[in-house]
Amino acid sequence: FAYEMMQAWVPAHAYVMDIADTPDGLKVIEINNINSAGFYAADPQKIIMAIEHLVEYGPRGFYTVGEGSILI
Repeated sequence: FAYEMMQAWVPAHAYVMDIADTPDGLKVIEINNINSAGFYAADPQKIIMAIEHLVEYGPRGFYTVGEGSILI
């Protein structure tokens, strides 16, 4: 679902997309700049590693960071 939504609009190289599972299916709740995102149950080290990978190699795939994933 997240990858499909990314095909519609990508605001930046690194951003956060909050997705909810609703009775009507998956929905995008909000999209935030990575600098203003709360990371909640995410593993900060994995976030840093994913962003470093993005900078070095460009967009490549999903990285699990806790409750959710990072798509880079």
